[in-house]
This record gives sequence, C-alpha cells and structure tokens, in this order.
Amino acid sequence: MKTNRVDEGTGEVGLSAGRKKRGKAEVPVAKETGMEAETGTGIPPCPVEDPRYGDKTVAVVAWFKEYRPEEFARRYAGRRFFGQD
Repeated sequence: MKTNRVDEGTGEVGLSAGRKKRGKAEVPVAKETGMEAETGTGIPPCPVEDPRYGDKTVAVVAWFKEYRPEEFARRYAGRRFFGQD
C-alpha cells in the first residue's frame, strides 16, 4: 500500500511503498579508479570516473592511453574509439 509521507528533514511530500525510509536517498557519486598519483614520476593522478560511464569515461580512457599503455591495451582490448581509423 502506497501512502503519502513527509520527509522530516526537508518537509517534502512523497510516496512511500509501505516502508519507512531513514535518512536521505542515495545519490551516485563519482568514484576514483584506484590509481593514485605516482610520486616523483610526473604522472598526474587518474581522473575521477563519471558514475554513468565508469572506466569508459573519456578522460579516464585518454589518461590510460597516455600514461599506462599496457593497462590501456588490457582494459580496452578490441574496442574502437571515436577518432580511430
């Protein structure tokens, strides 16, 4: 049974599916790829992934292609990207 509920924090009215939610809804947050900046090598840290595209974010793909070509070949083997012949 769906009922109207009022969010205690914001006062917004919404529908509840019978369960009481506590806190706020989860919002997807960009996560880091786990690659950290290498000290002393001049390699910048890997860009933050977009939650919608993951490790296929354009900036992340370009970073792997430029700074980690062996990892790029392993991760994106057989894929074609825009701008390639």
